[in-house]
Amino acid sequence: MVNNQKTCTPDQENILYKVGSFPSGHAAVGWAWSLVLIKLFPYKQKEILKRGHDFGESRVICNAHWYSDVEMGRVMGQAVVECLCVNSAFLSDFEEVKKEMSRA
Repeated sequence: MVNNQKTCTPDQENILYKVGSFPSGHAAVGWAWSLVLIKLFPYKQKEILKRGHDFGESRVICNAHWYSDVEMGRVMGQAVVECLCVNSAFLSDFEEVKKEMSRA
């Protein structure tokens, strides 16, 4: 918003003017989900990672974030997944999800 260009979400521009942009929460969430989903669907890894990557890229394309915001969002998303992968409650739930997905 500092560059005074329009965004893809004009209804949110007033908010974007008031909040910081670093890191991108959208990029963090998109990348984190992709990292979790490839553990469930490793045969779709390429497609899932591309979608997770593109989710963050859309924030730059829409002028909602700088590229560095998106890159750091991905770092944050990966850090969250790394923490989840050593969390016993998450791992237990994840194993149940894997079982459910194999039955589906």
